[in-house]
Amino acid sequence: MKTFEFAGGSLTLNLPDQWTEEIEEEEVGVFYSDADDAGVLRIRARTYHNPTQSVTPEDIATLMAGMSERLVPDKKLDIETLPNGYMLLTYLQTFPQDTPPIVVASWLVGIAVPPHTVQMFSYTYTVPGQFAATKATIEELELVEEAIRGEEYIAEA
Repeated sequence: MKTFEFAGGSLTLNLPDQWTEEIEEEEVGVFYSDADDAGVLRIRARTYHNPTQSVTPEDIATLMAGMSERLVPDKKLDIETLPNGYMLLTYLQTFPQDTPPIVVASWLVGIAVPPHTVQMFSYTYTVPGQFAATKATIEELELVEEAIRGEEYIAEA
């Protein structure tokens, strides 16, 4: 279990205890295994506050739809509502022009924090292209996705 603390609260994820945890920059957590072929998981926390309007699930879906159009303009992405009420957007990108080529799996989670706040978490799992289809990477991606789907967010009081 790993807990990522940031200015707006804390986020608890069920990631392996042996993964190294670092803070890369303000409100960016980095998690990774020491294996040579392992990917790197980065989590960015962003807080959006609108003091004049209450936040609804529709507002979060609209915000995430706009973000998805900017992030992946050539593809319509589906936004899923998780059992805990969080909104989830998932997409995969490959960057063959990089040396070495990389694959980035991304998740965007939107959480309503009534009455006026939306907490967004951006997750990216980056792995060198030559390791993207290995059994170990696929298992690690499944583990990361399961952790994201089961995340527990606690707003700062």
